[in-house]
Amino acid sequence: MSRWIVLLSLPWTCAAAPAQWLEAPFAPPTAMRGATLAFDPTRGELLRFGGFDGAAYLAETWSLGDAWSQLAPAHSPSPRWGMELALDSHRGVIVGFGGAFSTTILADTWEWDGSDWRQVVTANVPDRQLQGFGGPGLIRHRMVYDTAR
Repeated sequence: MSRWIVLLSLPWTCAAAPAQWLEAPFAPPTAMRGATLAFDPTRGELLRFGGFDGAAYLAETWSLGDAWSQLAPAHSPSPRWGMELALDSHRGVIVGFGGAFSTTILADTWEWDGSDWRQVVTANVPDRQLQGFGGPGLIRHRMVYDTAR
């Protein structure tokens, strides 16, 4: 059985104390490559979406609060790996963009409101072609929320 390890970091004012690795007291969902994670401190949940389990691309949404739970939202992004998520703390949603299904890079934007996904149409789409992949969009990228803008 896989085990999740959580790194606890102490506040910078306690710089003399080292961070510690602790074993998490809950079983993880199925292991997979390319799943994405984002933490929502307001809801106290870690959200995980998608990935590739070695046989199939997945469109699974998981939440970690006191334990991992597979969620069943009414709407969902298509199966993919390599989507990126970032918390929009101002609006209280987790925003996801891109990823890939097989060799097709995806360029869609989704928002998670804590109970369901909603696709968002945007005026512009980031686009970076990678050798061997087709389609607009991004994969293996990073996203962060800019509170100033």
